[in-house]
Amino acid sequence: MRTRAALSEWYELRPYPGNESSDDFGAILDHIPEFVFVVSVRDGRLATHMRTAARHLPLLESLGRTEPVPSGPPALHGHTISYRYRSARHCALPVGDAGTSPIFRIMGDSVAGSAYLMVWCRRRASHPRISQYIRRTERGQAADGLAGLMCGVWGGGSKPGPAQTRNAKLAREKAASRHLFACHVVASADSMDDLRAVESSFPSMSLRRHTRADARHIDLVSSGMARIPWLGGSRTPILSDTELRLFVRLPDDSDMASVPMNMGRMVSRSGGERVDGGDATTIDIERGGGPCRQRPEG
Repeated sequence: MRTRAALSEWYELRPYPGNESSDDFGAILDHIPEFVFVVSVRDGRLATHMRTAARHLPLLESLGRTEPVPSGPPALHGHTISYRYRSARHCALPVGDAGTSPIFRIMGDSVAGSAYLMVWCRRRASHPRISQYIRRTERGQAADGLAGLMCGVWGGGSKPGPAQTRNAKLAREKAASRHLFACHVVASADSMDDLRAVESSFPSMSLRRHTRADARHIDLVSSGMARIPWLGGSRTPILSDTELRLFVRLPDDSDMASVPMNMGRMVSRSGGERVDGGDATTIDIERGGGPCRQRPEG
C-alpha cells in the first residue's frame, strides 16, 4: 500500500543562469518516477515547487541550472476558484505538438492576483487505456463512453473508418513515447479572469474543466494520494514526456530576465558559494534584490 511518506518533501526549484545545454526538467522526467509540480504566482512573484521522495534530493542538487531549496508547500488553499481537469478527448490521443509551456510569461503578465497550476505525475512504462484504445479502434469499435463499455463486454466490430485509422496511428505514436505519465491537474485562482489566464497556457483543446476541486481533492493531489479510476477514466490525463512540457517546465533565461522570481545560487562541490574571480556578483535571495558586489577580504 502506498503511503503519504512516498512524496514526503517539498522543494522550491530556484533557477539560475548556468549550463545552457543542461536539460534539468528532462533529468527530472527521466529519473524521478513520481512527483507533484506546482507553478504559482503570489504578489506578482512566481515560484516553482516540487514534492517528491527525499531520496531524490541528490539528483535535484546535481541539476545544472536549478537549486532545490527545502521548503514548505506553496499556498494551495484559500483561492476563490479551483478546478480539476480532464482530457478533452480520449487520453490515448495526443494533446498537442512539441514545444514548451508559456506558463511563466502568462502568469507574470496576465494574472492580477494569486494563482497556481498543480500537476501530479506518476510514470508508467505503458498504459492499458492506450493499448485498449488502439485495439478497439483498429477493430472499428467505439473506444469511449457507454458504447465503448458495451463493446468491451459484447465485442463485435467492423472495418475501421479513416478517422479511426488515423486515431489509432496517433495513439500508437503516443504509446511509443520515451515516457508516459498518469496525471491529475488542478488550477486555482483568485478570480475567473486569473483562472482563464492560467488555462490559456494549455494547448488548444487539450484539457477541459471537469469539477470544482475542493480542499480534500487538492490535498490528495498534492500528497500523491489521488487515485486513477480503474473503471472508466478514459479522460484522466495521460501525458508523454513531450506533452508534459506543454503544461509545466522550469524557467529559462528569458523567464528569469522578465518575470520576478526567487533566483538560485550556484553551489560548489565543497558546499560553499561558488565565486568566479574577485569581481563576482551574488544575488541577495533573502531580500529579493538585485546583484551586489562581493566585498574584497582584508
